[in-house]
Amino acid sequence: MHPSRSVGLANWRIQVFQSKPQSQIVCLARQVNRPNDVDDGPLKQKRLTWEESYELLLQYKQIHGHCNVPQSQKPLGSFVNRQRIDHARFIDPNSKKPTAMTTRRKELLEEIGFVWDNMEHTWNIRYEELCQFRKKNGHAVVPRSHGPLGAWVEKQRIEYKKYKALREDDPAEAAAGAFSGDEKPRTTLTKERVQKLNDIGFVYDVVSSSFFS
Repeated sequence: MHPSRSVGLANWRIQVFQSKPQSQIVCLARQVNRPNDVDDGPLKQKRLTWEESYELLLQYKQIHGHCNVPQSQKPLGSFVNRQRIDHARFIDPNSKKPTAMTTRRKELLEEIGFVWDNMEHTWNIRYEELCQFRKKNGHAVVPRSHGPLGAWVEKQRIEYKKYKALREDDPAEAAAGAFSGDEKPRTTLTKERVQKLNDIGFVYDVVSSSFFS
């Protein structure tokens, strides 16, 4: 982003923030870190504008270091999910569905590190963790008991079985994997993901593998 544009976006955020009564800003900010079972009173009934929700997201990132708000944490989680849906429609030239996304909103969200595809983002994070594991241990066979990474590795093995079955039925669809329109994905693996796993010596079948022999 051009420096002058970045300054302009920052000034816009400051103006939005300063235009609200301080009591309202404090109330909105507190909700960011509030448990789901707390009664929000009048605030819960208030329909927030896009700018107010954006300010909430800024507060959330300051507290948590990221913008991946759980969808269950309303209203902010719903706002984040809505942006992803609107963005997908906004960048799809063939989409005829309505979208509230604009170029300016897209820039504002990207400026604060907004993740458009959370599933892809999470997959890439786990893959990098697997690469680090391989670098440290000399292999990519992570035990199931090895926390989130172990669970993710086991998940890839399950998905690979689906991928192989799908490839036999429809090679084109197998290559597309999870990214095949609005239908529920038949597998989260794609040709590109399988190749990335192959590149680091991923073991899909530990039982029949010669790794432990």
